[in-house]
Amino acid sequence: MENLQLLNGTLNRGFTGNVIYNFCLEHVYKKLYICLTYDKEKVSEPDDALRDKIADAYEKHFEQSLKEEQYVHILNSIKTEIQLAVFINGDFAGNVHKPGRKKEIILGENESSYGCLPCKDMQGMIKIVVNVFNVAENQTAYTLEIKGEK
Repeated sequence: MENLQLLNGTLNRGFTGNVIYNFCLEHVYKKLYICLTYDKEKVSEPDDALRDKIADAYEKHFEQSLKEEQYVHILNSIKTEIQLAVFINGDFAGNVHKPGRKKEIILGENESSYGCLPCKDMQGMIKIVVNVFNVAENQTAYTLEIKGEK
C-alpha cells in the first residue's frame, strides 16, 4: 500500500469535539487503510484542579464528601474516548469505536472493517472525522495514517 497522508496532532485534557481532515484522493483506490493511534489513554499525572473537579461533581451528585477510595476508583475509570469516521464524496463509508489506543479502518469491495461498508473504486473527496468524546491527559499526541492500494 502506498502512503497517502501522515497527520499528527495533540489534544488536551477535557477536550470534546471533532477534528476533521478533508483531502482529495487523486487516483482510484481499491483499498484504503486508515489508522488512528494515540499515546495517553488514562490519567497519569492527576493534579489538584482535577481532584477538585471530581470532588465537586461527586458532592453535588451524591450530596456527600468524596472519600479517597472513591476518588481513586473514579480516577481509574477516566479514559480517553475517541472514534473514527470516514466519508467518501459525502457518503458514509464507516465508523469504528473500539477500546484501546488504536483505531483501524479498512475499506474495500471485498474487505471492510466492522462498522464499515464495502467500497469500490474510491476516488474524490475523503473526509476523516476524529470524534473525541473525552481526553484524559494533557498533551495526548495522536497520529492519523492513511494508505491506499490502487
